[in-house]
Amino acid sequence: MRKLVRITAEADILRAISLSEYAFQRKLSEEELEKAKLHYQKHEVIGIIEDEKLLSKLNIIPFEVQIENCSMKMGGIAGVATWPEERRKGTVRQLLMASLNIMRENQQTICFLYPFKISFYRKFGWELTFYQKVISIKREQLTPLEQTEGFVRRLEKAKGADEAGMLYDQYRSRHNGLLKRGADYWMTNILEDSVIPAVYYAKNGVPLGYILYTIKDKKMTIEELICLRYEARAGLWNFVCQHDSMIEELEMTVDPQDGIDFLLDDPKIKQEIQPYMMARITDVYSFLEQYPLRRHIEEPFVFRVSDDIAEWNNLTLKVGRHGVEAADEESAANPLVIDIQSLTAFLLGARTARFLYEAGRLAGSEEEVSRLDSTIRPQTPWINDFF
Repeated sequence: MRKLVRITAEADILRAISLSEYAFQRKLSEEELEKAKLHYQKHEVIGIIEDEKLLSKLNIIPFEVQIENCSMKMGGIAGVATWPEERRKGTVRQLLMASLNIMRENQQTICFLYPFKISFYRKFGWELTFYQKVISIKREQLTPLEQTEGFVRRLEKAKGADEAGMLYDQYRSRHNGLLKRGADYWMTNILEDSVIPAVYYAKNGVPLGYILYTIKDKKMTIEELICLRYEARAGLWNFVCQHDSMIEELEMTVDPQDGIDFLLDDPKIKQEIQPYMMARITDVYSFLEQYPLRRHIEEPFVFRVSDDIAEWNNLTLKVGRHGVEAADEESAANPLVIDIQSLTAFLLGARTARFLYEAGRLAGSEEEVSRLDSTIRPQTPWINDFF
């Protein structure tokens, strides 16, 4: 008989790691295995077992994320894996449904995941919310911007984590979805062995921006670019251009709104917007209670929310600056009818109410849809972490 279990014992953790190694085709070294065991002890790991055999598992990783300059608990789904002979038997569905209950219990009102297949997770209420822009620039297109008065320093790992971490924390309020990164997270997840941190300082020594990059086989790869001011962008770009004798190509991963092409002499560069992570509200009532932009709602909105998987989210709610309360479904005036995926995309800034209305994902009066867009104006979503 199959049953859902929480994986906590070391022997069971090793079985879960073994399944991940097989599913993701990567054998861990002894050092990596010890690190993985420590990580698993910090995660909520659940699995489906039958006759003492682990069939499927997933990890729920506790994070804090920035939503409209407010810190919220987030559950990160990772390591979803099933033995091949057990696939397409409903075990992952069972795990995902259980994970929603667990995250609700843990007051993780929102969840992010990196999908192996977007259409699969949409069936369970997740929606594509985060994108990345990947820019490829040829060496001959590396033309400097105006000179700045500051300077750039490459830093060793620990110092780089401190300086970049401080800048990242200041920058987090500009987007929805950026993770809170602790010192250990910087050292183990961000600054891997080959990653070089370089920080731009103003002439008075105040750090204003950084890049994280690698160089290999005549290719420079910028994995993260964070600038508090334009001065830092210009200074860091000029630093990158000084590598023109070493590289044939530059590749940058940046937020989708990045406008480096506008600044270049030759803006005909390759730019790709790539789907990245999905998001899902796990507890709509609690999420809306915490949602900072609710304070802008003078005249309450009535949302009629549908959720095919998490039945507790099937609610009619009156949402305004003074709070969130259940509304009578039949007597509620001018309701906005929306599914959990579309509501997530709207509140995190991935799609406007007008777009969702025209796409048939939001129903209501045009006047109320327009009022929603003019009242709630979320920041753009972006996340640059992987888990």
